[in-house]
Amino acid sequence: MSFVTANPTRLRWALFSILVVTALAGFAWGERIELRWGHGWDGLWFGTWAQDPHRSILVEKVTSAEIQRILAPVIVHAGLRVFGVPLDAEEVELWSYSFRISPNVLRGFEVYHGALFVLLAFVWIRILDALELKPGTRILGCVALFANFAVLKEWFFNPISTDPTAMVLGAILLYAYLRDRSWGVLATTVIGAFSWPTIIYFGALLYAFPRASKPPDRVPAGRRTLLAGGSAVAMLAVLLYVYYATDVSPPNDEAPIVASLLPLTIALIVLWTFLVARSVADNRDLLKPATWLAQLRPGRLLLILAILVLSKLLFAYLSNDVAVHRGGSFTNFAHDVFRRGLVRPFQFVIPHVGYWGPIVWVTVFLWPRVYRHVAACGLGLVGFIAGHLLLSLNAESRQLVFAFPFFVAFTLKAADEIRWSPAFSWTFAGTALLLSRFWMPINPLEGPLLEFPMQRYMMNFGGWLSDRAFLMLAPPVLAVGLILAHYAHQAGLLSRRR
Repeated sequence: MSFVTANPTRLRWALFSILVVTALAGFAWGERIELRWGHGWDGLWFGTWAQDPHRSILVEKVTSAEIQRILAPVIVHAGLRVFGVPLDAEEVELWSYSFRISPNVLRGFEVYHGALFVLLAFVWIRILDALELKPGTRILGCVALFANFAVLKEWFFNPISTDPTAMVLGAILLYAYLRDRSWGVLATTVIGAFSWPTIIYFGALLYAFPRASKPPDRVPAGRRTLLAGGSAVAMLAVLLYVYYATDVSPPNDEAPIVASLLPLTIALIVLWTFLVARSVADNRDLLKPATWLAQLRPGRLLLILAILVLSKLLFAYLSNDVAVHRGGSFTNFAHDVFRRGLVRPFQFVIPHVGYWGPIVWVTVFLWPRVYRHVAACGLGLVGFIAGHLLLSLNAESRQLVFAFPFFVAFTLKAADEIRWSPAFSWTFAGTALLLSRFWMPINPLEGPLLEFPMQRYMMNFGGWLSDRAFLMLAPPVLAVGLILAHYAHQAGLLSRRR
C-alpha cells in the first residue's frame, strides 16, 4: 500500500483503475430493473424521448419541467444515430399515455452511464488534486463518492435515468469552481439547464459570486443565536402553514404524514434549523452589504440574468404546459420539500444516510470545520450549500444528486485536518459497502409502492419510504452513526474544543 500512496501519480492511476473496473463490473454484472421492460417509472418518458426526440419535444411537446431533463435522452439518441444502431420501437399504452419502448435505447443508456461513471472517476480524481488532500483522505474520498446506493447500485440498476448526468455535471461544476475557471462554471450552468432543474440557479450563484480566498471573520455567539432563533421561528411558521393551510395528502401513492408524531417531527426540524442556521450565521460577511457588493461580479450577474431569461423563454417555446402530464411548478416542488419532511421524525436524516452512505454522518460530525472551509470560499458557495441544506428536508435524497460532490469535497477537506485511526478508515469503507446494498437483489418488483416487495426499491426514495421500511432502515443507519461517533469522539470532534 505504501508503494502506491507514496507516489501521487501511482495513487491517481490506482484509484482511477479501481473505479474503471468498478464501472465495468456494474455494466457487465449489475442488477437491472425488470419492471416495465426495464424502464421503471420516469424511464418510460426518457426512453421515449431518446427514441425520437424531434417527435417528442417539437411535435408532441413536453412540459417546461421536462425540458430541463432532455440532455441525457438527446445524447443517447445522438450516440445511437452516430453508430447506426436501429431505433425501432414498440408503442405501448400506459397511464393514458403512449410510450415507445426500444431495447436499443435501453442498451444505449447503459453504455452512456458506463461512460459517465468513468468520466466521473476522472473528474473526481482531478478534484482531489485541487483540494490538495493527503493520500489516505483521497482514498476515503473515492469510497465516499462511489460506495453508496446512488452510484454503486442505482447507477446501473435503473439505467434510463438523468441522475448520473446531473452528478457528473455537479462534479464538473465543482472542479471549475475550485480552479477559478469562470467559463467552465458558465458552460456547465448553461448545459445543466437541460439536465437538472436546479443546476441553472445554483450554477448562476457560483458564477455571479466567484470563489474568494479570505476566511470571513466570526460572529459573536449572542448574535448567532439570535439569527438562528429567527430562522427557527420562520421554519416553524412555514411548517405550520404547510400542514394546516395546504393540502398535505400524499400524491402518487407516497407515504402519509404520521399525525400522532407530528409535534416531535416539527420539533426536530425546528431544532435542526436552529443548529444549522447558528453555524451558517458564524460568518460576518453575511451581514456586510459591502462584502456582498465586493464579491459580486456585476458583468457576470447581468450575463447570467440574461441567460436565465432566455432559458425561460426557450423552455416556454419548446413546452406545452397546457397539457401537463408530469412535472410541476416551483411552488409544488417547494411544497413537497416541506411536506415530505413532515412525514415522520428523522425523515430528513435516515433516508439520506441510507442513500448516500456514512459520509453523511461524517459531514454532521465535522460540520463546524466543513462550514469554515465553505465560508472561506465566499458567499456564492455559502448560498449554494445553505440552499441544498434546506432542500435536504425533502427526504427524496436523489434531489441532492447534483450537490453531492460539493458536500463530499468539503467534508474531505475538513477530514484531512484530522489524524484518523486505520480502524476508522476500514470501518467507513465497510459500512459504506453495507449501506450501498450493491449485494442485495431488488427484483422482482410488484404490488403497491408502500408494500414489499416493491419497498425493496422504493424505500430508497424518501417520499415512498413506508413506516415498516423506515423501521428496518433506521437501526443499521443509527448503528453506523454511533460507530462513527465513537471514532469522532476519539479524535476530539464531539468535545466543545474545536
